[in-house]
Amino acid sequence: MRLGNYEKAGEILHQVTQTNQAKLLDKWQTSQWYLWEGYLYYALLRTEGQKNVAQLAPRYATVQLPEFDAYTQLLAKDKQGYQIQVLILKTFLLREIDKTLLSHHTKRLYMYNQRHLTNAIDTKTSNFFRMIANAAAVDFDSAKTLKRVNTMNDTLTSPDHFLERQELIPYHRLWKMIKID
Repeated sequence: MRLGNYEKAGEILHQVTQTNQAKLLDKWQTSQWYLWEGYLYYALLRTEGQKNVAQLAPRYATVQLPEFDAYTQLLAKDKQGYQIQVLILKTFLLREIDKTLLSHHTKRLYMYNQRHLTNAIDTKTSNFFRMIANAAAVDFDSAKTLKRVNTMNDTLTSPDHFLERQELIPYHRLWKMIKID
């Protein structure tokens, strides 16, 4: 997925989840795999379109929000940085699936930002999270979003920044996938 070959990533993810060892994973590990599947679904949706997602990777043809919440609930309490990935992905999914819940979710983004990122070191992950929160706050309106996030956007593609552990898909690619209206 980090290389942008989402169709191949879907094939590999499907093969891995069908092995006998996948059935032995505990709930926390299953949650991690579900997060990967969610990012894969979003990447396929934004790059291929809904009809093609169903053809390319039928297992990932849709993501149901209640199921997503149930599977990623364990990751919301971890100390390894997955909570921020869950919040980012949920923002993307709400934008695609149910925009009516986006404003409530935006409040959660700001609360997370205030509690955990206000005094944080400027990392790509924290900057990207702030960009997503700003974009969601103005309902992904292009003029308002670009004005608010212009300076942070430079950090996504800076040669000084390497891929962070939490970057399931490189942030500069995810930002392009958003296609702000």
